[in-house]
Amino acid sequence: MNPLPKGLVFGVVGLWIGSAVLQLLLADSQATRGQIGDMFGAVNALFSGLAFVAIYASLRAQHQESVEQQRQFAKQTALAALTAYAEITKSMWLQNVDQFRSVPANANNLEAMEKRYAEMMEARDALKRILDRGDLLSPSTSARSTSL
Repeated sequence: MNPLPKGLVFGVVGLWIGSAVLQLLLADSQATRGQIGDMFGAVNALFSGLAFVAIYASLRAQHQESVEQQRQFAKQTALAALTAYAEITKSMWLQNVDQFRSVPANANNLEAMEKRYAEMMEARDALKRILDRGDLLSPSTSARSTSL
């Protein structure tokens, strides 16, 4: 949020000083000056109310910005976790491919590959449970993560 423009600040201060000078020049006695000051009581209440509204609006905007930052952080965390999962899965897959290319195909090798695949799927499901429990994924992201 930008600070108040200098012209606005100087204008308000100028009006305040100008009203004091006008009171001194136009009012003859202290009693008359007091009556003039009393006339501005409603204006004082109005500006106090406006200041309260401005403070409330500022706090509300800060709260909304904080909520948005938390949401963005949660998305970044989920994305980092999914990226790490993808890298680990890719590494495991390439390692398995290299390992099983060097041995002849038979039933035992096929069983070992199926076991390794099941381990990878368990790891995926465990990661999904962690992410869901932490409420890091939005419903749209959660639906996409089930297709991993």
